[in-house]
Amino acid sequence: MNWTTIRALVLLEMRSLLRDRRTVIMSIVLPVLAMPIFLFASSAIEKRRQQQIELETMRVAVEPSAPQWIAGIFDAALEGQQGVPADAGAATPAAPSVALQAAATSDPASDLRNGSIGAYVGLADPEHADGIAIGDSDAVPQPPLAEGEKRVRQDEAPAVAVYFRSNDTRSRLAAKSLEEALRVERDRSREAAISSKGPAIRLRDVAPAEAVSVAEGSAAAGSNVGRFITALVIFMMLAGGGAVASDTIAGEKERGTLETLLTTSAARTDIVAAKVSSVVIVTAFIVVVQLASIVVYASLRILDLPPEIATLATAGTVFSLVLLYIPVAALASAMLLLVSGKARSYKESQQYYFPLMLVGAGLGLAAVLPGLTARSAISLVPVAGIAVSVRDVLSGRPDWLMIGVAMLSTLAAAALALRRVVALLSSEGAVSSATDESTTARTGRALFERRVWRWFAVMWAVLLVVSSYFGTAEVRVQVAINLIGIFLTSTLLMLKLYGLDPREALSLRAPHPLAWLAVLIGAPSGLLVAVGVSKLASYVLPVPAELIENFGKNLFPQEVPIWQMLVFVAILPGICEELAFRGALLYGLRRRMGTLKLCLTVGVAFGLFHFALFRLASTAFLGAVLSAVTVFSGSIFPAMVWHGLNNGLAVVAAYGGSESGGEPPQWISAVAVVPLTLSLWILYRWRASRPGTA
Repeated sequence: MNWTTIRALVLLEMRSLLRDRRTVIMSIVLPVLAMPIFLFASSAIEKRRQQQIELETMRVAVEPSAPQWIAGIFDAALEGQQGVPADAGAATPAAPSVALQAAATSDPASDLRNGSIGAYVGLADPEHADGIAIGDSDAVPQPPLAEGEKRVRQDEAPAVAVYFRSNDTRSRLAAKSLEEALRVERDRSREAAISSKGPAIRLRDVAPAEAVSVAEGSAAAGSNVGRFITALVIFMMLAGGGAVASDTIAGEKERGTLETLLTTSAARTDIVAAKVSSVVIVTAFIVVVQLASIVVYASLRILDLPPEIATLATAGTVFSLVLLYIPVAALASAMLLLVSGKARSYKESQQYYFPLMLVGAGLGLAAVLPGLTARSAISLVPVAGIAVSVRDVLSGRPDWLMIGVAMLSTLAAAALALRRVVALLSSEGAVSSATDESTTARTGRALFERRVWRWFAVMWAVLLVVSSYFGTAEVRVQVAINLIGIFLTSTLLMLKLYGLDPREALSLRAPHPLAWLAVLIGAPSGLLVAVGVSKLASYVLPVPAELIENFGKNLFPQEVPIWQMLVFVAILPGICEELAFRGALLYGLRRRMGTLKLCLTVGVAFGLFHFALFRLASTAFLGAVLSAVTVFSGSIFPAMVWHGLNNGLAVVAAYGGSESGGEPPQWISAVAVVPLTLSLWILYRWRASRPGTA
C-alpha cells in the first residue's frame, strides 16, 4: 500500500465530509447528542413514573360473597397499609407501591373489567394455585362450626386470591400493593396468635436471615449496563457511519466522482483503505465522544446518574470500552461500505442500513442471554463475543484470553468484509453511475423490488411495538393481531399499492402432485431436524431451561382447547406468514439472488421476526427450508401445509408433553436429516420452472 496516497485520500474524504452539513449532522451531531438525551429522558421518565405512583390511589374491593373473615382481613390490611395498625402489637408494614382505597361494589368482576377498580379480593379458585394463603386456623378468625362440621386441615384451608388484569399497568400495581398489604396482615395475625399462647416474640426475630451480596455496587450496575450497551453503541455506529459510507461510495456513484477516482493511478486497495479509514474515524469518534460525554455530564452533575452507575463513568472504563469496540468499529465500517458499494444510489443505500442495524443490534444483545459466558463458542462469533466481553469487564470479572479471541474473530470478519469491498470496486459494473429510481422503476414489480426491504423493516418495527404493548395479552389475541393485523394486511397492501398480480407474486398455482408426498415426509422430519439445530445453537448461545419452559407455558397455555391452539398456532401462521415471507418477500428478492442465497436470506428474515434469540437458529432454518419448498415447487401451497403441519405437531407434542418424555434425543434429529433430504430431492427432481425470473 502507498501510505502517502492513503493519507491524502483520507484527508480529501474528511474535508468533503466536513463541507457537507447534512452528513455532519447525521453522522456526528445527532449520535453525540443521542446518548445523553437518552439517559436524561430515561431518568426523567423514571422519576415522573415514581412520582405518579406515589400520588396514585387505587380503588380495591372485596367480593361480596366472600366469607366474613376475608372481609375482616381485607379491612385490617387496608388499615395497616395506611399506617393504622389493627392493634398495638401489629408489625409495621412495608411501604406499598401505591395507596389503596376500599370501594363498595356489588359486582367486582364487572367493575374490574371496566376499570372502576384496580383489583379485588375473594376466595381462590380451587383449580388454580395462585391464591395467597392468608394465615392458619389459629391466626385467622374462622366462622363458627355448624353441628357435625369438622375444622379443615391447614393444607385444605381456603386461600385468598387477588384478582386483577395483567394487561393493565394500574391494575398490576394495585394487585401488587394489595398483595403486599395482605401478606403483612397475615404475618401480623400469626404473630398475634403466637404471642397469645406463648412468649411475645415476632416471627421475623426467629432465625433471621439476610441476603448479602459480596459484589461491589459498581459490579452489579456494570453487569446490568453491560448487557445492553453494546447493542446501543452498534446502533449509533451504524447510524452515524452510515451517512458517511453512503456518501463515500453510493453518493459518489450518483455524482460520477467515484468512476473518475478509480481511473487515476491510485490502487484500488489504497482507495478502499482510505474510505474504510474515513468511516472508521467517524465511527470511532462517535464511540469515544458518546462514552466521554457520559463521563463529563456525570462529573458536572448534568445527568443525575445512580451512584453505582456513576462509579462506572470513569476515564479508565471509557478507555477499556474504546479498545474493545475498535474491532466492532472496523467491522461496522466494512459492512457499511459493502452495502454502499452494492447500492446504486445514495437513497437505496439508506434503505439497506436498517436490516444491517437489526442484525448488528441482535448480535450486540447476546450479552442479555442469561448463563452465557465468554468461555464458550460465543467468543468466536463476531460482535457477540465482544458484547459478552464488555459485560464481563463492566461487572469486574474479565476473561482476558477470551476477550482476545473475541477481538480477533471480529477483526477477522472485518478483514473478510474489506476483501469483498475491494473485489466489488474492482468490478467496473459496480462503480458505474447509478440510474435514477424514477427511470428504472417503470413497472410495479420493479418499484416493489427496490422497496421490499423498506416494507419489511417497517413491519418488523410495528411488530416489535405491538408485541411489547400486547406482550401480556392472551396468546390468541397476540396471534390474531400479529398475523392478521400486520402480516396479512401488509401483504394485501403491497399487492394493491404496486399493482402486483396476486397469482404471480404469491405463487398461487398448483404444484406437482408429488410435492404433497414430499410435504408429508418433510414436515415431521424437518421439525426433528429443527430441534437438533436448536440444540446445536445452544452450544453457542446457551439458554437456561427455565426460559424455554416459561416460553412453552406462555405459548401453549393448557387452559386453551387444543383445537383452538391448532387454529391460532398452526393454521393461521401457515397462511399469513407464508403469504408474507414465501410470497411477498420471496417475490421481491427472487430476481436479485440465486436460489441458495435467496432461501438463506428469507430464512434469516423469518427468524428475526420471531425476536427470541434462542429461537433464531431453528426458525431461520425452517424459513430457509420453506423458501426452498416454494422455489422448487413453484407454489406456495406446499409451504403452507408444511408450515401448518410443523406447528401442529409442536402443539400436539406440547399438550402431551407430560407423557412424551420431553424433547427427542440428538441422534433422532441426525437420523431425520435423511427423510428431510429425500423430501427436498423429490421437490427438486420434479421442480417447476422458476417463475418470475424473466
